[in-house]
Order: sequence, then C-alpha cells, then structure tokens
Amino acid sequence: CSKEIALRITNVYENDDTDFHYDYCENLKDGRGFTAGIAGFCTGTGDAWEIIQQYHKLTGGDDDFSAMDSTLKKYSKSESDSTKGLKDYCDVWEKLGKSDIKFQQAQDIVRNKMYYAPSQKYADELGLRFDISRAQMYDAGIQHGTGDDADGLGALIKITNAK
Repeated sequence: CSKEIALRITNVYENDDTDFHYDYCENLKDGRGFTAGIAGFCTGTGDAWEIIQQYHKLTGGDDDFSAMDSTLKKYSKSESDSTKGLKDYCDVWEKLGKSDIKFQQAQDIVRNKMYYAPSQKYADELGLRFDISRAQMYDAGIQHGTGDDADGLGALIKITNAK
C-alpha cells in the first residue's frame, strides 16, 4: 500500500493526477530528448533505452521499437538531446502505452529497478519510517536520479547530511 501511495504522489507532482501515464511522450526541449512514460524516461539519459531493452525481453525482440534500436542505443550512450531518426518514437510509445500490457510491465520493471528500489534502500539506510518520507525519497530519485553524480539522490543525501 505505501509503495502505491508513493507512486501516486509522484504522479500528482508529474502529471497533476494520480493516474499512471504509460502512454505519455513529448519533447520538452530540456536537453534530454523525448520524455515518456510513467517516470519521464528520456531518450537522452539512457533510461528510455532501458525500457526498450526490457520490452524486447518481454516480446522476444521483434516489436515496434526494433527499427529504432541503433539510434536509441547511440543517444543513450552519448546523452544526446537529438530526436533525429526517431520520427515515429512518440507515436509508437503512445500506442503501446495505451494498450500493450508488456510495454506497461517493462515500464514498471525499469521504474522499480532504477528508481523505486534504490530510493527505498536510501530510505532504509537513513532510518526513514514514515510513508511520506519514503515517498519523498522516491520522488527525489525520479527528479534527480538515484546515483551519486553531482545532482543525484546519493549526492543530495551527502550534502544535506554534511556536518
């Protein structure tokens, strides 16, 4: 129950409602390429490529994204904000997000692996007990990433706990 609440609270921050927007996709022109899905997975940061790879595992690898693989892989490694070569990306994402259970599962799996589980590990290490505190750790992980890079959740924890 507390996980579901945490996910829905972040949905409110992201989308102004508690729904899971598996079909969301647009170029926010924020330097991250296309932003899509339930956690704002971006083509220019690598997490969108994680979704596509997970989806390929669930579909056997021959699906609507297969033709875009080389471009998505390239952009994920270079942190490119380019959307060149991804003309149909949002159309495919939106279609599959609305109707394909495997595509929705891929998003859930990657969100949990990349954002929810690491944020809750940090919450455990910090001794956070209240659901709202743990939910805020998840939201911070979504907003900043869960790594130790300069603006990631790990770095934010170190900065705020520095003596």
